[in-house]
Amino acid sequence: MEKYIGKNPLKRSLIVGIVFLFLSTTCIPVFASEGKPEITRLDTVLEIEDVRAGIGKITAEIKNVGEQPANNVSWVISLVPKSGVGIPGWGYFEGVIPTINPQETSLIESSDFLIGFGFYDLTISAECDSSHLIETGYTVFIFLFFIFIFK
Repeated sequence: MEKYIGKNPLKRSLIVGIVFLFLSTTCIPVFASEGKPEITRLDTVLEIEDVRAGIGKITAEIKNVGEQPANNVSWVISLVPKSGVGIPGWGYFEGVIPTINPQETSLIESSDFLIGFGFYDLTISAECDSSHLIETGYTVFIFLFFIFIFK
């Protein structure tokens, strides 16, 4: 399993709403030229698994549970303060994974050492060229550099 470390391009927290979007099917409707819906199959399905917190870091795994390789998988780890105080400039990490083959997993993690105090909203999202955007959200408590994740 390859590990990808996110970059913090904005160096500030972004306000991102928590949206729970789970793929319940691998089909989406596409309208034909006659106006009748037809079904197009998505052969790439991503899942966010095994979200962990440690000392100063947050990690997660992105798994391709589809039948085709996932190309250009862009991902984001975002922390937004609820009632917390953190170092300005941290809390948003993004990256791109060139390819995740079917049934394989890639590890993503925050790049900066996280330090703060209080509750935060954690959102992790991923999408690729041939898949929908998926997001998962958690509540996080940070005490100095100890990070605790709650669903």
